[in-house]
Amino acid sequence: MTQARLTVTVQQFRDQLGSPSSDLNALKATSNQIHKWLLPTQLQAELAKNPKQSLIFSLDHVTRYVPVAALFDGEQYLAQRYAVSNLITTDSDMGDRLSPKGELPTVLALGTSHAFPGFAPLPNVPAELSAIVRNGGNQGIYPGQIRLDGAFTANTLRNNLDHYRILHIATHGSFNPKTITASFLLLGNGDRLPITEIASLTQLTSTHLVVLSACETGVSGLAQDGTEISGISGYFLYRGAKSVLASLWAVNDASTSLLMQQFYKNLASDRLQQPMTKTEALRQAQLSLLQGKITGKDAPQRSDLLPPQRAPEHRTATDFSHPYYWAPFVLTGNRL
Repeated sequence: MTQARLTVTVQQFRDQLGSPSSDLNALKATSNQIHKWLLPTQLQAELAKNPKQSLIFSLDHVTRYVPVAALFDGEQYLAQRYAVSNLITTDSDMGDRLSPKGELPTVLALGTSHAFPGFAPLPNVPAELSAIVRNGGNQGIYPGQIRLDGAFTANTLRNNLDHYRILHIATHGSFNPKTITASFLLLGNGDRLPITEIASLTQLTSTHLVVLSACETGVSGLAQDGTEISGISGYFLYRGAKSVLASLWAVNDASTSLLMQQFYKNLASDRLQQPMTKTEALRQAQLSLLQGKITGKDAPQRSDLLPPQRAPEHRTATDFSHPYYWAPFVLTGNRL
């Protein structure tokens, strides 16, 4: 295996993952080849001797573009065997849990649902935030605050970071590795929050988890060696956040909303016993889409699902089992 072949294969894998209408058998074949390279037979044998429930990957160069949960071993995706996470910095406290046993962490939930020039509406964002945060008349799970659309401004973000354990941002975003000033998150009033402002935030040391439930917050394209893969999420980590959950490609509004709601439900389950780790909560949320336990029929609105005539025969327009829907989100940093 040469570097050139690895790069071509990873690019092919990313192309296949980037479309929900791509041939699933071809995707699995490409994924299986990368699985053999990253998890060779000798390593798999060691894992079999010492079964673990989770794996932490420290990826390099072009492999940074690989969503390891979607690696296929010939029978199953890696997500069906392990809870997985990535590591790009060792500065985070890897032993600190999200919340003490029996307590739910507070959440600051920010979101954009309206359309703006160059950006499609995200109609599932209000339902996503309401399902997560218990605020006013909402039937959410976690204590906290919701700031939606016009209430989601740069000042809202900057002035509230000290008070919440989880920062959840549901909006559009883009990371441009060539021009740092062109990288941004879209605010609820249509303004752009430049990545340079994220880099200047100083109140993130008490933030355990940043969730970027957004469009392509992880990376905007395939560069030569993947050094830009940390994207916007990396800036939150370097400013003190212990972990970040972000996407590797442009995501579907409906499936993302449902995955996020299930992720938070999983995190809140069994709080009085042994809480789920963030990696296991993500894994179980991914499996709920992969196994068809949650489908597009569960979404209140389906603004950007595939029209039925474009969906492959073996998959309906509301079926979220293709890795395009469940694999883009990657947890980086503290997994607990």
